[in-house]
Amino acid sequence: MKEKSLPAGRVLYFKLAIMGAGMTQQMEEMSITEHLSELRKRLIYVLSIFVLGLIAGFLWRTRYTNI
Repeated sequence: MKEKSLPAGRVLYFKLAIMGAGMTQQMEEMSITEHLSELRKRLIYVLSIFVLGLIAGFLWRTRYTNI
């Protein structure tokens, strides 16, 4: 029987998904507390960007609109 292989595009997709997810050997060896601290850092970063965007949106609205 002939073995089925994945198309080149799908293989590339899986490689990019793994690289994007940060699945390295170091990530696999982290303890749960290290994972939680990394999650905390990322949440703080995302929330700070969200708040800055929210503030910039309010400032832009008050400056450039007559509402």
